[in-house]
Amino acid sequence: MELAECFNRFQGEQRKSCVDAELRRLDAAAIAQAASQAGQQWLGHPMDLRQVPEPFQRAETKHADFVSIWGSDVHLGRLPLIFSVIGVACLLFLVLYLLSVAWRRFFAVR
Repeated sequence: MELAECFNRFQGEQRKSCVDAELRRLDAAAIAQAASQAGQQWLGHPMDLRQVPEPFQRAETKHADFVSIWGSDVHLGRLPLIFSVIGVACLLFLVLYLLSVAWRRFFAVR
């Protein structure tokens, strides 16, 4: 529906909502046209905005715990959890060790 039709057919609030919808549609069409022109200038051929590039299609099918190494997918499984637990245990051990050293030096019998 065009803007003139909105003014001719509707009154009051209906006219306002029709005009708003038409302006949003025109804005979206203008943005798509500008992006298509920019893509055409950059790529050298017309760009279809409805087509999703291949890397994005493949990325949606992969799981978050897969990592691509040398072109092959390696499933990490529980490995990150295991290393996190080991890392926290090491940090806890280091903090306790430093506290024990400080305790011995502070309360050392002279």
